[in-house]
Amino acid sequence: MTDSIIVTGASSGIGKAVTEKLIENDYHVYAVARRPMPWWEQHAHITPVQLDLRVLSSIPDGLNHAITNPNDLHGLISCAGTGYFASLEEFSYSQIQQAVEINLIQHMLMARWVLPHLKQHNRGDLVFIGSDAGEQGAKQGSLYCACKFALRGFAQSLRAECNTRDIRVAIVQPGMVQTPFYEALHFAPGGGAGQSLSAEDVAQAVLFLLRMPAGTVIDEINLSPMRKVIDFKKT
Repeated sequence: MTDSIIVTGASSGIGKAVTEKLIENDYHVYAVARRPMPWWEQHAHITPVQLDLRVLSSIPDGLNHAITNPNDLHGLISCAGTGYFASLEEFSYSQIQQAVEINLIQHMLMARWVLPHLKQHNRGDLVFIGSDAGEQGAKQGSLYCACKFALRGFAQSLRAECNTRDIRVAIVQPGMVQTPFYEALHFAPGGGAGQSLSAEDVAQAVLFLLRMPAGTVIDEINLSPMRKVIDFKKT
């Protein structure tokens, strides 16, 4: 039987690369996105799930409606997120709330929905896409780093909760990745060789985690470009 995995943020960036990597390797993907890709409807190994993860209250019902046979679920690759970078006082109170909701709370709610189905069968994988921003704070990164630090702690705690049920929990923490993530930001990774990661690099790490022998857990994968270069955009 083909293993089915939920991938969030599946229409762009790392989530898109993970989706493509999984279907290339015969997984069935429940592809969660605000705007599903048109070709998903014709692909035998993709079930589109149109869901706006910024609307937290919509997550349980949206998943219940789209995933009618959760018994075949093998896991969740939680990729969705967005960038918030500025001095703290530059953010409105509502922007602070939004940042925490999309970069932390929706990951928790997705895991909350998936876990009972995995525990029912005593198997599965939860993989969270974090960031090297979860390892060290940075100037103008208070919101983003705080969420990524918390996501790492969440993954570590879930790992301790789930290991007696043969459910593996991992976090992948990449450095700067060349994706549309940076389109609305005032900086981007360098464009030279070895100055950034590709989304394919991260997707390959996710597949590596899923293919580890049963009973073997890799807690964290930290990915870095050989040379970290940040290009600041002209304003």
